[in-house]
Amino acid sequence: MENELAGVSAISDPRQRMEQYMYILSNHLSSENVDQAKYFCDHVLSDDAVSRQLLLAIAQELGRFQPEHQIEIFSIPSISSNPASFGSRSRIWSLEKNWLNCMNVKMNGQNLWRYLAALIWIPRLGLQHTLPLNRSTEDRLSKLSICARLAALSQQDGRSETSNAYAKKAVTINNNQQKVPQLQHKVYYARMQELSMKFLSAGVVYYNEICQTEEREFGDFEIDQEALERVLVAAVTCTILAGAGLRRSRLIAAMYKDERCANLKIYPILQKVCLERILRKPEIDAFSETLEPHQKAVLDQVIIEHNIISASRVFKNCSFEGLGTFLGGIAPEEVEKVAAKMIRENRMSGSIDKVDAVIHFESEL
Repeated sequence: MENELAGVSAISDPRQRMEQYMYILSNHLSSENVDQAKYFCDHVLSDDAVSRQLLLAIAQELGRFQPEHQIEIFSIPSISSNPASFGSRSRIWSLEKNWLNCMNVKMNGQNLWRYLAALIWIPRLGLQHTLPLNRSTEDRLSKLSICARLAALSQQDGRSETSNAYAKKAVTINNNQQKVPQLQHKVYYARMQELSMKFLSAGVVYYNEICQTEEREFGDFEIDQEALERVLVAAVTCTILAGAGLRRSRLIAAMYKDERCANLKIYPILQKVCLERILRKPEIDAFSETLEPHQKAVLDQVIIEHNIISASRVFKNCSFEGLGTFLGGIAPEEVEKVAAKMIRENRMSGSIDKVDAVIHFESEL
């Protein structure tokens, strides 16, 4: 291939040169030969006259490679450290957009484009700084969708700085005049909030700004009945996992009155949380089985807070030891710590007598 590419470089006519590159790409590039693909990409990107058509063909052709091989190919210096090698911003965007479209497949339980877009390729290219904006509504929607997805995935992978950059770019792309991109962006924004452990904010967006809208279809993005149910479950779950407080209670009450929530499998725990009843181990365990790892991380704390609120509806005062026993064997020190924090943050009315190790509730019985 080295000799063939050298011969192509010697062709003076740009059109004929691109045709020969396309021929080599289609007929001689093997998905089994990573070194060959790396050499081809490196050579082509050194050509100042490379066409958009060839860039798109590269994206499509390399989609046949295994994820780990794609990462290796697109980590070569001519790509990862020199975005300018692609030429104009429009060329970069065209390649990025088509590349992401090529990667809408699953491999080993992971979304293929997550390997490249969120972890390797696009962050290195600085996509958030190079996306060209124009007046095309379709183009704006596509860019918004990609930026929002990348923001969510980058956040999930612990790349907060990259995630924030994509989120800001998504806001820039959105002209605040179209319901379609607004709603589509909110789906990903809510997920970002959730992955950032901002569960109340996520619950508010999921429920108030997505589940309550009448819009269901926008371009290729659609919320059907099944998807709506998943969003409702996410809204309820996130709100339950939020710290106890007035805003959470109001949102929980609204969900409890929503007829759509009555058909959800997690409705029983929503009901007990709304009615401020003590949550016991069997129902806590059942709820835990529906949670993702990042959600389980806050479950114990949330349950203790909820049950302390529930206890405040039963007792006027109680010792830390007695309250811990009532709540299922929680250590007195932990009860005091959680209760003190809730009172300090004005999420519960009461006072603590540290001498007698007693908490006095001021809630109405």
